[in-house]
Amino acid sequence: MPDPKPIHVGPDGTKFRYIGSATTTPTTDTSIKVITVYPETMCPNMTNEEFAKTVMRLRDVAVKLTSTRIANLNRWNADDRAEAIEWFGSDSEEVRSTLLIGLPQISRVLSSLKPSNFVRLSEISSRNLSCDASATNGNTTAAVCKPDTETHTIAIGPNFCEMPDEKKNFDTGQALDGDSKLLTLIHEVSHFNDTMQTGDTWYGIANSRRKAKAGGSIPISTADNIASYVVFAKRGKS
Repeated sequence: MPDPKPIHVGPDGTKFRYIGSATTTPTTDTSIKVITVYPETMCPNMTNEEFAKTVMRLRDVAVKLTSTRIANLNRWNADDRAEAIEWFGSDSEEVRSTLLIGLPQISRVLSSLKPSNFVRLSEISSRNLSCDASATNGNTTAAVCKPDTETHTIAIGPNFCEMPDEKKNFDTGQALDGDSKLLTLIHEVSHFNDTMQTGDTWYGIANSRRKAKAGGSIPISTADNIASYVVFAKRGKS
C-alpha cells in the first residue's frame, strides 16, 4: 500500500512529511508566529532539490560576473568606458562612482543567498513580501520588497521557472540578449535598499540598451540596465 504521507523536499533541501493542516490558534492569541512549510514545489518543472542547485549555481555565476565588473571599474580603460556608455549612456565619474558603491553591495547580498531566501510567488506571498501587492500578478517573474534588508526574500513566479538558466553563446561564453534566470536574479537583488535601490522604469536587455543610448540619468537607476551590465561582463567559455 503506498504511503499516504510521502516525503517532500523543501527548496533548502530539508526533507519533511506532510501531515495535514488545521487552525488551532485561538483568535485571542495576538502573538506573532513564523511557520515555514513547503506544500508545493517552487517550480512545476523541477524538484525543489533541482531548484536549489540551479539558483545556487547561478548565484555563484552572478557573484563572479559582478566581481569582473568591479575590476573593470577600477581599471577604467577605453573598453570599460565604452561598456558603461552602452548600458548607462555615460562614462562620467558619477556613473562610475555609483557602480563602485553599488556593485559590491549587490555582490554581498548575492553571496549571502541560500535556497531558503526563495519563496514561491502566491497571493499570500505577494501581500506579505511585496511593498505594493498590486504590482504583482500571474505574469510576474519574481518580486522583492525593497526595504527587506533583513531577509532578502525573493518570490519566484512560474515565468522564472520556464526561463533558460542563462542566455549565452556556448562557444564563447558571452551573454546574448534575452531574459534568463541569471538576469532576473541580479535584477531582483539590485532592488534592495541596501544594494542599489533600482526601479523598473522599463524592462528588457535590448530596450535597456536603447534607453541608455537616448541618454538621461534613469538608466543607472534601472534594474535591467544594472543586471544587463553585469551579465554582459566579459567571460571565458564555461
